[in-house]
Amino acid sequence: MARSLLPALLLALLLPGCGGAGRQVRKADRYLEAGRAKAAARLYDDVLVDHPDRQDALVGAALAWSLADEPQTALARAERAQAEGARGGEEGHARALLALGRGQEAIPLLEGAGLPLLLAEAELAAGRFADARAVLPAPGQDPGADLLRAWLIHREGEPGACARAMPLAMGAARLAPEDAEINAEASWLATACQQPADARELHLVARAFEQQDAETRLLRADLRLDGGDPEGAARLLARAEALWPQDGRVARELGLAWLEADQPARAVETLRRALPLPPYEQDPQQHQIIVGGHGYSPQERGRLVQDLLRTLALAHDRAGQPVDGASALERALLAAPEATAEAWAEQARRWVQVGAGRRGVDAARRALQLHSDSWVAWTALAEASLAAGQAPEAVGAGRKAWALAPGRPEAAVALARAALAVGERAEALRVLESALKELGPRVHPLSPTLQALLREASR
Repeated sequence: MARSLLPALLLALLLPGCGGAGRQVRKADRYLEAGRAKAAARLYDDVLVDHPDRQDALVGAALAWSLADEPQTALARAERAQAEGARGGEEGHARALLALGRGQEAIPLLEGAGLPLLLAEAELAAGRFADARAVLPAPGQDPGADLLRAWLIHREGEPGACARAMPLAMGAARLAPEDAEINAEASWLATACQQPADARELHLVARAFEQQDAETRLLRADLRLDGGDPEGAARLLARAEALWPQDGRVARELGLAWLEADQPARAVETLRRALPLPPYEQDPQQHQIIVGGHGYSPQERGRLVQDLLRTLALAHDRAGQPVDGASALERALLAAPEATAEAWAEQARRWVQVGAGRRGVDAARRALQLHSDSWVAWTALAEASLAAGQAPEAVGAGRKAWALAPGRPEAAVALARAALAVGERAEALRVLESALKELGPRVHPLSPTLQALLREASR
């Protein structure tokens, strides 16, 4: 992407001399202009070893380390430059903060610094989309700015967003035909806007000029996410997904970023894309992890699938899709050969909570297959059977739970509700009174429910 004039070059004019140090700084400046950020950073640091007062080298080192994807090192140099009153260090400082997920802190540094694209990225990190758009230059002047404008339009998701965003994204790609970042992001936007031919072409260009592997990009995104910038992380991960569309790990991380950015519907869509991809792919009939790929053992991959499905369940819940959330959790259990009876009993209760009693019965029976004498599983079967309209079966399951755990409030509630449903008030009274006597003065979360059922049974 286009870069501003290097502040270190300006400082070198203000601080001539110092013999070899000045020459070394100017050499580092040339490295930086040529895109050799790491070499420049090391050379600036070499100068600082013998000449710690060279503010031009300090400012240059901050920028170079930030461009070399070493934001912690860059931030240390930038904070030192700021403490020493060095001029021109805003870009390196801001880039380091952005890379560490602290873009909001960069806003005061960038206001009035003549770096509108960085300022817009900082505003995006702060979740201030309108402010980000407002500081961008007019379309057609900077491909990076045009691409960010396209991203913001798509991110806000207003009607007709793709019709407005895609001309900007395609224009940015034409202005920067050898920029992997711009072409990758434009490719992702084209995919999102259902323009597969454009997406494919942009993908191929981005891959031709890509210089980072998927792991490096995932680490960069994790820094953003860990620092509290899910918006910036999502943008980085969208580029990574465009570059590696067959890597499920990238899609999963993007889904997590959308979830952190309070975009559950986008999270659901993205996490679903990850499921059929390595290392998460499964046999849809057997629910078994396909062995091989990515160097994971079957057990490790099983845990990966479970974690992904639990995350998908959370996304469904936040998107107001509780039935789909319960289904994702059940798939996670099916992918876990070590799933316990208690876990399946909890799944049965989850189905009851979302109004799917019959599926709750199935889950409770799976629990009993694992542990036929689990009072927890029998209690879950009683609850699910009652929710499924099978009151006599609920009574039988409730009696079994009570026999295994007499006095347990959970078993008492399940049996009492089932007994009341078939008109067995005396049985309901007996177990409720017994449970309350067992509790004595202790307060239990189910104490109000026990009291309410007791009043109902006493009528």
